[in-house]
Amino acid sequence: MLFVVSLAAAAMFLVASYQDLRHRSIPDFVPVAVAVAALAKWAIIGQWAPALWAAAIAGIVFAATAVLFARGWLGGGDVKLAAATLFLLGAPAAAPFLLGMAVVGG
Repeated sequence: MLFVVSLAAAAMFLVASYQDLRHRSIPDFVPVAVAVAALAKWAIIGQWAPALWAAAIAGIVFAATAVLFARGWLGGGDVKLAAATLFLLGAPAAAPFLLGMAVVGG
């Protein structure tokens, strides 16, 4: 079942990539679907303490990237997708993910 959740999330990342390259916009349903996949993942593995840490990190990243959005440095879809992705990946993956996002996005 976890494999299906991973496939669904991967499909959403492909949709986000296509839409961002083609239209310079990420539809709202994509980060929502990734967040739902994250919830499913945490429910399947039953690790609620790491899920809460992941949600906290996602909230902090959402707030920080919202500031970057307000300054015009990031798009709104990028802000939402980064937070949803961190909720999916978990707190231990935050630093490598953010570093990769900065390097690839820069």
